[in-house]
Amino acid sequence: MKKAITHLTLDQVNPRTLQRLDELAAEDQRVVQVSVDWMIQRQVKEPDKYAAIPEQDVPPRLSDRWPCCAWQRACGIVRSWDANGREDPPVLRTLCIQANANVVVMEPSKTPTFDVWLRISTLEPGKPVRLPMVLYRRAKETLAEFPNPCTGVMLNRRDGPWYATFVVERRVPRATPSEVIGVDIGMAGIVSTSQGRRYGQMSPDLCRRVERATAQRRRQQQRNACLKRRNRPPVDLRDNRAEAFARNEIGRALNPRLDDLPDGTAGALERLSVKEMRFKARQMNRALRASQVGYVRDKLTFTFGRARPS
Repeated sequence: MKKAITHLTLDQVNPRTLQRLDELAAEDQRVVQVSVDWMIQRQVKEPDKYAAIPEQDVPPRLSDRWPCCAWQRACGIVRSWDANGREDPPVLRTLCIQANANVVVMEPSKTPTFDVWLRISTLEPGKPVRLPMVLYRRAKETLAEFPNPCTGVMLNRRDGPWYATFVVERRVPRATPSEVIGVDIGMAGIVSTSQGRRYGQMSPDLCRRVERATAQRRRQQQRNACLKRRNRPPVDLRDNRAEAFARNEIGRALNPRLDDLPDGTAGALERLSVKEMRFKARQMNRALRASQVGYVRDKLTFTFGRARPS
């Protein structure tokens, strides 16, 4: 179980330290923006945050550990940008630092003046800065209830001052499930259980949406062929409205029935690799995409909480 402690002001930090923090944030933002532009220009829609970092035209002034944090943040921005179907490339305007335990360490204070210190690596190797923080009452109560801080720390600058956000957790032992049911995901019936029950199916409205989206995609493909001959950029073939409609249909079909499950029920899901599921007929592949099998799997995993792949 986790909770976030937000809006921690850094008003106790001296101006010289804040200046060094501003320089670090500006350079980190530049490196993140360059990485985002690099991935979008090469159409890397699913970047690997643990992949080797490409070389930049302007070498970063950051230490060896900071570029890894910047690359991971850039990967998250690109994934979100692509998932939301945006067209304009993202531009970072506000200063924000997302750091992990490699560059930021939270240290308890040994004096009553402050509650917590943040030790942050800077542009100068071997010369970190320490930022003192005074926790408000609710933050102290949360930290006492959730004593284990997570590795990530976020620093934001809004309207001048800097603010810190970090997440704390409390390890709770998992309860033994009172019942385990097998769950199979399909297209005719969205979910089939080992108890012989079926939940949800492809509605006529969704089938009509699939046929309409197929016809629209065919027209857009013909249009892209003409645009390619004229050396003009192609149009996007994705239909976000049809995908959102399918997810709403799945939610309306599954939510009431999943709420009726007894407390402590766990689900054993089949091991699905959606990327490898293909049919010979194109129409069947379109129906497979419309059925949102991957979304159903993720929704069931979230619902059961401790679903175990079989």
